Amino acid sequence: MLEMLEVVHAHDSQQPLLFLGDSAYTSSAMLQAIPEAIAVTGRIASNSRVHKMAPTENTGQRGRPRVRGERLQTPDEMLDAKGLRRLLLQLYESTQYQVRVAEQVGCLFKASKRQVKVVGIEHLRGGRGREVFYSTESSADAEQILRWFSWRWPIEVTFHDSKQHLGLGEAENRKPKAVRRTVPTGLLL
Repeated sequence: MLEMLEVVHAHDSQQPLLFLGDSAYTSSAMLQAIPEAIAVTGRIASNSRVHKMAPTENTGQRGRPRVRGERLQTPDEMLDAKGLRRLLLQLYESTQYQVRVAEQVGCLFKASKRQVKVVGIEHLRGGRGREVFYSTESSADAEQILRWFSWRWPIEVTFHDSKQHLGLGEAENRKPKAVRRTVPTGLLL
């Protein structure tokens, strides 16, 4: 996946590239490996450790420079606060979500070199509970980050339907060349 992102970015490095992924593709370890020129929006756990960015100036302490700054609230702790902003989000065409929103800017524990905006939401109706998202586009507001993350859903549905209805996950090929062309051909149908 990293190779694919690098190839797409190298094709037109002047064009900004926004990578949207679920937690398997946007974990802290993956975020650290994704080139900084590629903006990333994804999901993280509600107990994720968030820190301030490491101080850039010399702090006068001996030893190696700090990797990350002081610890900030976890998303769960952010959402425990009273008086949070409430939003009515319109996502996925007709679905509306009423949520409480908390946000902060910092860095994730295992990806301390990339600044992120962490957005925690708590659904007020529907039983979905708490969800936490982040984006390396720290200037974006919470609504925009949530909207970006929602854009991945049609892609997930496309892959699911392709496997279910076209049998792309069950190709019965024997030759390596046939295996490599079955899925792309099926997706074109």
